[in-house]
Amino acid sequence: MVTLLNEMFNIEEEQGMKWTIRLNPGHFIYKAHFPGHPVTPGICITQIIGELLERHEKCHLQLQRVVNLKFTGIIDPVETPKVIVAIDKKETTDAANGKGKLFSAKGTITNPEGTALTKFSLEFTNE
Repeated sequence: MVTLLNEMFNIEEEQGMKWTIRLNPGHFIYKAHFPGHPVTPGICITQIIGELLERHEKCHLQLQRVVNLKFTGIIDPVETPKVIVAIDKKETTDAANGKGKLFSAKGTITNPEGTALTKFSLEFTNE
């Protein structure tokens, strides 16, 4: 399993379901997305959220569905190397197939000043 933690980002502070993370502008993904103007790809943002939720739940999770994912600002690892990922609402139910649990997570990614950069509603399973 490929993880981005400790490669593309590091956790600076963790409080419940709120993490302050620092992005690594030297990570190879930024050389391709986009050369000279790095932008954190949406798929990487989704992966970061999943890894942080896994850390909180202490189990492996797999993305099942993107309910909503709005990019309201650019996450540039040079101009905004530090962001705050907050899961404001999490619900856990039995998965539809009867195996494992379904984790629904809603929240935001903001810059340190509180400006929303991403709003998300994602569903993960632990099967």
